[in-house]
Amino acid sequence: MIERRPGGRNARVREAALAAAADLARERGIGEVTLSDIAERSGVNRATLYRRWGTLDALMADMTMNSISTGAPLADTGSLRGDLYAWAVKASHDIPSENGAMLLRSMVMTLPVSDEVRALREHHLEHRRGELGAVLARARERGEPTPTVDELYEIVLAPLYLRVLMDFRPLTEDYAKSLVDRALALGRVRPAC
Repeated sequence: MIERRPGGRNARVREAALAAAADLARERGIGEVTLSDIAERSGVNRATLYRRWGTLDALMADMTMNSISTGAPLADTGSLRGDLYAWAVKASHDIPSENGAMLLRSMVMTLPVSDEVRALREHHLEHRRGELGAVLARARERGEPTPTVDELYEIVLAPLYLRVLMDFRPLTEDYAKSLVDRALALGRVRPAC
């Protein structure tokens, strides 16, 4: 149901709709935005929005996940520890930011996840998974033992999101680095892939 043809009118419609959705979510709160509001703000017909995304949840998921896949590239510091420290420290700043909080609220609000929203999330995360995979591949070429991408998500990202979601403890750079150290320790107990 979701069209992904690049360029032209489709690209302009998507850009206008996602920008309008982000502006409205910041102004009103993500739970107070409707498809009609987005249509009015973006100048895109409501029927076009519905045809492209199918549901408001899918449009809002696309808006929030878009910020992940268009983020800055991951650092190449020359060591896996340095690369992952830079990634985790950036995440520790991004997750509690306005856009990070909006992403988290959107993810929680769209539970249970529909097939459309799941497909959008996977599409957007594919780019970041590829970048992390490249960081790990460089490390393996240097002979460094590595965790997997999934382990990095589970050991580093998940606790960062949990702290923000539960308002448990503040996110600090030292905490983010300690999570990377845990993931690297796991990589050391396994033979390098």
